[in-house]
Amino acid sequence: DDLKLTVIDKELECVKEQIKLTEYMANTPSMVIIESKAPMQYNTEIMHMIQDKLKYISTSYDGLRKLVVQFPSFIESAVKEARLKMEEAVMATAKMNKELVSKYTREAQLRKHYHNQLVVLRGNIRVFCRVRPCLTDNGATEPVISFDTFDDGIIMVHNKGRVVNFDMDKVFSMNISQSQIFDEVSSLVRSVIDGFNVCIFAYGQT
Repeated sequence: DDLKLTVIDKELECVKEQIKLTEYMANTPSMVIIESKAPMQYNTEIMHMIQDKLKYISTSYDGLRKLVVQFPSFIESAVKEARLKMEEAVMATAKMNKELVSKYTREAQLRKHYHNQLVVLRGNIRVFCRVRPCLTDNGATEPVISFDTFDDGIIMVHNKGRVVNFDMDKVFSMNISQSQIFDEVSSLVRSVIDGFNVCIFAYGQT
């Protein structure tokens, strides 16, 4: 900005010198005739053009100087406004985050409560039975285990011509995968994560 002002000052000085020279030539007709063959009217037009240019440059110079003087206050005002908007945005975001955390905490407590109620309704103590595949080298000719096609909680054991039914919470056949077993007990894992005491007791010959 200081460099621009310096250049404008130099231009003003040059224009002023040209005006002085033109006025001097206009006031000395003999010298104008000797030194310049241009008519007086032409010199007068040039002088008016230079004066208009000088007026324009002076106006631009004054406007630029005012802008330079006011520039620090503009910057300070813009910085204050931007800082105020940023503070408002930060406060609004913090308030929103606080509300979200409060809602999440409330929903988590409700989920834990309802999940615990569901586990209680399904039974605090549940018994599952998983049937292993039959062995072909033990000499057995007929299966000793069968399943109820209408109730997955009943297993039938065949022994010496008799059939004994055992009623459980769920019976897993020999074709059930490990992931299906986990799906059945995954709610207990969630209860452990929620802070409840859980015991899974697995027993049986393999």
